[in-house]
Amino acid sequence: AIVGGVAAVVTFATTPIEAWFDALSKFASPYELNPLNLNPLHDLINRFVDFDAQFAHLPPGAPTAADLVARCRAVGVYLRDCGDLGATMGDRTVRTAVKDAATNARIVAAVAAALGRTP
Repeated sequence: AIVGGVAAVVTFATTPIEAWFDALSKFASPYELNPLNLNPLHDLINRFVDFDAQFAHLPPGAPTAADLVARCRAVGVYLRDCGDLGATMGDRTVRTAVKDAATNARIVAAVAAALGRTP
């Protein structure tokens, strides 16, 4: 908001504690505010979502994720190139959705063919 020709920061904090946390969040990242990496939802989420079933890390010598995605897309199987999800994913990580048995078999067959292997 502009007040008397000066830009003012508008905050929606309703208590002094909220205002303090709001101000703190403008000066420190979540990583700095949580140095022990405490995440109480981690175990709960991991009980219901099988992340290993959705992500595949291609070994050195295999095509890049972008190449694999393109090869699979050519046969109607859609994977996600995870290279843009962060530095830890690298250029050899793909993600797929876990589907019914028939669709999963089709995904496995397409990936195997793209890698020059048999399922």
